[in-house]
Amino acid sequence: MDDPVAAAAMLHQAQQVQDRTFKAGPKEWLVQMAWAGWVLLFIPPFDFVGGEIWGPVVLASSAAGTIVCYRYYLKGYGRVHPLAPKQWRVWLVWSPWYAAWIVFANVFKDRTPVAATIAAVASAAPLLGYALRNRRRAARQ
Repeated sequence: MDDPVAAAAMLHQAQQVQDRTFKAGPKEWLVQMAWAGWVLLFIPPFDFVGGEIWGPVVLASSAAGTIVCYRYYLKGYGRVHPLAPKQWRVWLVWSPWYAAWIVFANVFKDRTPVAATIAAVASAAPLLGYALRNRRRAARQ
């Protein structure tokens, strides 16, 4: 194309389409941040409330969160199929990390009065950091 004005207009239009496409798709960082927040909100009470009381609350909230998350992804990926690889691999790494910290909390709950809080912070921190990193990367796109 020899006309720089027309080329610039086409590039601007392509950028607008890319921006609308990105906004219509799911934001991985939002889900990661929500689950990190869930861990920080729902795991520490195990230090103060018995599992027989708090366990059903955690189970119900995690089931509801899973359904909301699933619907969010279906809606976003139903509209937009991003070219970038999906970031599902983070869950493959984070899930055993989270499970290990929950085992820690159960093993040390009698010896450490804040074992669940330690486990929540230690398990949520990497996911929260990753979510913030992804949010910054998404803002640059």
